[in-house]
Amino acid sequence: MLLLVKDVWWEQPWFKIKMALVAMVVLNGVLFGNKLGTKFREMVTNNGTDFIQQTADLRTQLNRFYILQLTLFFVIMLVSVFKFSRSER
Repeated sequence: MLLLVKDVWWEQPWFKIKMALVAMVVLNGVLFGNKLGTKFREMVTNNGTDFIQQTADLRTQLNRFYILQLTLFFVIMLVSVFKFSRSER
């Protein structure tokens, strides 16, 4: 996209914001989501009698992760709909 329209990066601040948010979603998923998901899968396969108590802290962390991902995704959609432009004086 940047190759087709060279002025997008410099002229459109909403594009910079959206690209930063997309990078945050990807990095959050790679750095935190993958690790939490792997831990949760291991706990599920090795479940014991007190599975619910063992996973309480991990489920809280996973809930925070999913809420953050959903919020970032919503903000990306919001920035995509409202394209903010520079006001020229």
